[in-house]
Amino acid sequence: MSPAIKLATAATPARPLELQDLRLQGDKNVVAALNRAMTGATQDETLEGASVVVITVRDPARGLLRSNIVKTRATLILDKVQYRLVRVAREGNQLTLTFEETAVNVLRDYDEPRKANRDTTTRAQFVQTLVREPKEFVIPFKCPELNERQAIAI
Repeated sequence: MSPAIKLATAATPARPLELQDLRLQGDKNVVAALNRAMTGATQDETLEGASVVVITVRDPARGLLRSNIVKTRATLILDKVQYRLVRVAREGNQLTLTFEETAVNVLRDYDEPRKANRDTTTRAQFVQTLVREPKEFVIPFKCPELNERQAIAI
């Protein structure tokens, strides 16, 4: 079994989005350099779900669209945060590639119901068990109130 990959979590960038050497990493170390074909990029960070990066590229010969890189779980690393390709949309000669933060994307695959005893487990401890479930990645989890009991509403 290969060692778990440690993920970083998205935070407000220290500087504006700079994508001079943008590369997608696909399965079997297939790499696509997108800097010359890129026409736009946006980054949307949220606490409501996954942080998202959307990149628009020119693909008039459909080379990227036909490649295996868009058919696999290609990754993009931006400001030390790994994003996973989750959607490819085509409009004319333009492709819109949507990436979401890998930590959130991985957690979506773990959807079995879970239970915990309210008397022995805090809400934060329960969330921590969910975040620690994936074995292929180490997802950072920090909570100052980890052991603080929350009042139960009646």
